[in-house]
Amino acid sequence: MFSTDEEWRIVCGGRTLGAIPISKPAAVEVVIAFAGQRWRIAVQAPIRP
Repeated sequence: MFSTDEEWRIVCGGRTLGAIPISKPAAVEVVIAFAGQRWRIAVQAPIRP
């Protein structure tokens, strides 16, 4: 069996753009670099199974 790291899912306008590892800190109002752009985290929502 392979182990995989947990991830934050990045969603904009209801569209999933990708994911980053949970090991990278992410919190509301933090700016992250993703896909060559800067993104401000507006909401952190629990991931539904």
